[in-house]
Amino acid sequence: MKLRGDLEFYIPQMVSHFLRADLSQKDLDEMKQFFLKASQVNIFFAHRVWFNLKASLINKDNHLQVKRVLNLLSELEAKLFS
Repeated sequence: MKLRGDLEFYIPQMVSHFLRADLSQKDLDEMKQFFLKASQVNIFFAHRVWFNLKASLINKDNHLQVKRVLNLLSELEAKLFS
């Protein structure tokens, strides 16, 4: 899988979209798989995704979003650092 270089520019928007409450489970799973696969291909992409997910946890009152972010972070860290 070759990763397009311009995708890093869109990471904040993709993370923001991932945190939307009205996404279907199918959409969430597809986005999560995209983040995981793209992160395995490019460590810089992985770092930017990780950083944006961590930053999204600041002052979060929405427990569903926090759970979603922590779940993806743990999967991302397990794939990249195992």
